[in-house]
Amino acid sequence: TWLSLDQNSIWDIPSNGFSSLGQLQYINLESNRLQELPRGLFDARLHAQLSEIRLAHNQLRELKPYTLEHLPQLRTLGLNGNAIRLLRTHA
Repeated sequence: TWLSLDQNSIWDIPSNGFSSLGQLQYINLESNRLQELPRGLFDARLHAQLSEIRLAHNQLRELKPYTLEHLPQLRTLGLNGNAIRLLRTHA
């Protein structure tokens, strides 16, 4: 399953925002206004097939610990065009 939400001025996503999308393989959130990703947004048990997350050109400043934890198929993570100053251990 692919989900493309790019260029929608999204600035907030609840931590359970994608909990009903268990077969998600690709998500594009590029060119929005996201400043942070809530912990638990991507759940390893639900999103085990997620292989690509595109977050370029948002307003992200950091990735908090365990934000993208245990996503075994994740191969591509696009973060360019953000203001990330801090990439914590276990992000």
